[in-house]
Amino acid sequence: VTDLANSMLVYEGDAQVKSLNLLGLRTNLSGEVALSRLDPNLNDFALIDNMEGIKQDDSAPLDANFWRIAANPASGPADPPDLDWYSENVKANAINPASTSEGTQQVLSFSYDFKKSTEVSIVYPLSTTGLDFSQKTALELVVYGSTNTGPQFNLHLGQINEDADNTGGTAASLICSNGLTLPSHSPKSEDANCDSQVAPDEDIGWFYAPAGLTSTRYGAKNGRLDSEDLNQNGRLDPADLTGGDFGYRGFKFIDNNDSTPAPGNQKDYINFTGWHTLYAPISIASTETYKWNAVKQVRISLKKKNSSDPDSGVIKFARISAVGNTWGVSQSTTTGSIKALAENNIDNPGYVPIYQAVGEATWVFNKLYGSVSEQKNKTNSGNLVEQALSLDYTAVTSTSTAYVYRKFTVPVDLSQHSKFRFLLNPKAGDANTRFFIRIGDDNHYFKAEIPLDFTGWRLYTINQEDLTRDSIPDIWAKVPDHISNYEIYISSKGKPSLQQVAQLTMGVIVMPTDAASHDVTVYINEIHLAEPIGRTGNAGKVEGSFEVPGWLTFGGKHRKVDRNFQTPVTVIANQDNEQNSGYLNITHISFLPLSFAAAKQITTTPNALVTGGNNLVNSMQQGKVRKFDGTASSSLNIGALPKLGFNYGKSRTDYQSMARQDDRDTYAANLAYTMPLNLRILPQTYNFNYSLGMNRVEYDGAKLLNPAGLYNTKERTDSYGAKLAFAPWKGSSFNSGYSLQQVREKRLALSALSNPQAGEDYPKSRQQTVDVNSNFLFFSWLNPSVGYSITTIENNNLNITTVTVVQSSDVFRAGEIKTVNRNAQGAVSLALNINELAPRNRLLRSLILSSNYQIQDGDSWANIEKAYDTRNKLWLRGSLRPESRFATRNSVTLRDTISSSQRWQPFEGFGFKGRAAALATMSLTNTFSNSVQKSEVTGTKSQSVNRTFPDLTLSLSQLETLIRAAGWAQNANLNLKYTANSNESKAISLDASKTYSLDLRFKLLNYVDTAMSSNLRLASKKDLRINQRVQRSVHQDATLQGSFDHKKFHFTPKIDYVRDLVQRGLRGRQESAPRLQRRPPAALEQAPEAG
Repeated sequence: VTDLANSMLVYEGDAQVKSLNLLGLRTNLSGEVALSRLDPNLNDFALIDNMEGIKQDDSAPLDANFWRIAANPASGPADPPDLDWYSENVKANAINPASTSEGTQQVLSFSYDFKKSTEVSIVYPLSTTGLDFSQKTALELVVYGSTNTGPQFNLHLGQINEDADNTGGTAASLICSNGLTLPSHSPKSEDANCDSQVAPDEDIGWFYAPAGLTSTRYGAKNGRLDSEDLNQNGRLDPADLTGGDFGYRGFKFIDNNDSTPAPGNQKDYINFTGWHTLYAPISIASTETYKWNAVKQVRISLKKKNSSDPDSGVIKFARISAVGNTWGVSQSTTTGSIKALAENNIDNPGYVPIYQAVGEATWVFNKLYGSVSEQKNKTNSGNLVEQALSLDYTAVTSTSTAYVYRKFTVPVDLSQHSKFRFLLNPKAGDANTRFFIRIGDDNHYFKAEIPLDFTGWRLYTINQEDLTRDSIPDIWAKVPDHISNYEIYISSKGKPSLQQVAQLTMGVIVMPTDAASHDVTVYINEIHLAEPIGRTGNAGKVEGSFEVPGWLTFGGKHRKVDRNFQTPVTVIANQDNEQNSGYLNITHISFLPLSFAAAKQITTTPNALVTGGNNLVNSMQQGKVRKFDGTASSSLNIGALPKLGFNYGKSRTDYQSMARQDDRDTYAANLAYTMPLNLRILPQTYNFNYSLGMNRVEYDGAKLLNPAGLYNTKERTDSYGAKLAFAPWKGSSFNSGYSLQQVREKRLALSALSNPQAGEDYPKSRQQTVDVNSNFLFFSWLNPSVGYSITTIENNNLNITTVTVVQSSDVFRAGEIKTVNRNAQGAVSLALNINELAPRNRLLRSLILSSNYQIQDGDSWANIEKAYDTRNKLWLRGSLRPESRFATRNSVTLRDTISSSQRWQPFEGFGFKGRAAALATMSLTNTFSNSVQKSEVTGTKSQSVNRTFPDLTLSLSQLETLIRAAGWAQNANLNLKYTANSNESKAISLDASKTYSLDLRFKLLNYVDTAMSSNLRLASKKDLRINQRVQRSVHQDATLQGSFDHKKFHFTPKIDYVRDLVQRGLRGRQESAPRLQRRPPAALEQAPEAG
């Protein structure tokens, strides 16, 4: 259901009429209509859960080479001749008669002899760190009994005692060949060299030597490092409290092949012959999940039950698996318990697959997947695995609350089909119990209940009905009796949606009138949807524009798109949208043009969460939203008088689902004036502006279920701005600007509407910007520029807040304290062109010097009292001085940067000829930069200095002329660069680097564009706290590339060379091998044809 193949067809038509003369009106008309048809599912069905992938198991391998002898759980060590284990291959249909495969399956055979040993055990290490079994629900075995008087068996999951022979490990300390000494009582191992590897002469097995019994070696000649250290931590660990026992030391297994009623089918003893499937529930209390978070081993133990039982025999395992489920289990808080198991026709021989069942189950399988033979051909297997979810209830009563659930990581959409279907099969009929299935959460859901008074598979269908006729189902409903007479009860709670289903819940309940307890087993399979719902959408647009020449223009547009209309590039889906707009421009009065515009939009969003993969729709737009926007503007232009502009804007939005209305009015005016006379003491241009914004938010409390935390608000925004431009003398300027925006708000809680005096009035925010920039032309060569600007942003706290400083605290209401953030920057710059100072000096006249000094500052304050005025605090390096003892400066950063650049072409003015003419193209550029930053964050001070000098580049063109290479090289250009940089954090660290670069480009034989480059970077890092260099690195790279055209093809052969060397600490050294990358001269693209 999350991955459906759909199809979409879109039909569209439009018409336009331009420059039509209607009774003197110059008219343009256009219209457009579109229709879309969406088939959400090209298949007839969509699977929600077919139960095939619900089993999550961790299985022990059945290869005997990976199993080891183990310490017994209750008795002393076993005598080696009394046990043996090996692998063999057995026909699959011998293990499971339902299997049609002719192949074989590997099984683990465990032979035993109790003449000397009372208990024998083998172990498999699942993981050295442990596997998480906290979500496992059962331990499953497929076991072969050779006699019905076989041994007792036990399986332990968890850390066991690693001292298999009970000798305590090595008797004495071991001196390894590498000089390492292992203490006594270390785990016995083949690793005599202590290098965690097995050498040929070490592969002799580890020595198992129980006292008074036969000694032997285990693991010889297998190419692996063998040891009794199961978790490979170098210690001989005892058993711990992790995991648990199943068998004669714990929970008994249930035999699926034994029809004897419980407890007759519960076993820890082989009392059968042939292959049987056993399982034991893993019951983990919520307080004991830690015991199952790291299960490291699985151990099989056997012992004799009765003295009359045979001493020897063999037991075989075709499956040892800890099983979990993708369906979560919620156990009852009162009586009864539930087990959720995945049962299939391979692991559970007693389960009959639905394709072999008669009636509706087989029909559903064929409809969903095709015939059995088709599936076998697709999988190229003689076995077809089919699986169902089994819910096994024990002692459930009318007060029990146990159920299973599946949560979807992303909510799924079930609204694209009209039928919800599933298969159900109770193991035994019980008229006093009901199965239920529920979609949704605990507060908003649809629920169906089915009496379990039948046996065998049944197909249940639930109608998903569309009440609003928008092609989106709204409710669950029972299928009419003439279609299906199966009894089913439908209910709902809250406001569930079929478009956003986050959880599926299932379980069994007992009728309230029944006081008895019940044991119930029910199978669920093939939960799916059927009968896709096609969606047909419509969209249309009509637009017209008209002009009365010399007088006015007007026009309008109507656009409507319904929720079903989609295109392949639709941004917002599932939303009705209707827009109407119009405009009127009166142009006949040249000195007073008037403009009017209005737009109305109605948007209906059934579900804001199902509107496509975008973030353009929020929860406020749920339901119907009505929006109106209107503007009116004009300007007064009369000769040399100041130009005046006026604007009024109106915006209103009604949110139906929130019973909320937003209303905003904006009034704005501006003035612009240019002085007709040049009076140096007065500004040359004036610009002033002012705007007033009134914003109201009101709720209809009578329509809200829970108005808590909501307020009716009135907000006033005043914005001022001014710019003045002076021209003190020709070539000079002085420009100043100022802007201020202040916001105040009044609010009244909906719960206090009857008491208007309970309202609050407070400042909400303020933002101010002051900027000045100028340049002063003293001489043609002396024209410095100066600039400075500072922005102050205040935001008042709008919630009741408790502030604590040291041991003093206070409570502040809305608007009483504020945060202040200031940012300032200023600069002084000067450029000197030597040509203007000494135009006859041919050596220096091309020299240009540019210098700059810049400051960049910022600070942040919190908990300043609202009355403190920051508007005149224009120099950030002067600290604020609020009166509140709770005011704190969170951070401040001051940065000073001095930079200078020089450019010089020393031979540009000499007019060299011949080979020396290339020297006229030589240029030298250099940059110097020194930046000092001082910071303080929550009282912690720091200082850093970044310096670059030199940053020198030498460039030379026409190199082929200078070196007499014009015969084979053309347009040669050479660039040499040297850069030195240091970055120092005072008293902490110093990073320094030097970079040397070469770049040469030319055209070889007037045919191959050739480029050669090389870089060398030397870097080091010094820890100033210990006054030692902690890292040094060298980077080298070189590139040679050619590019040429041959016939219609373009070739670019290239060779790259890179080498890096890093030395850390005083001695550590790490070097990367040189990397040589070669690109063959393959044809990369087709060259364009000439002409």
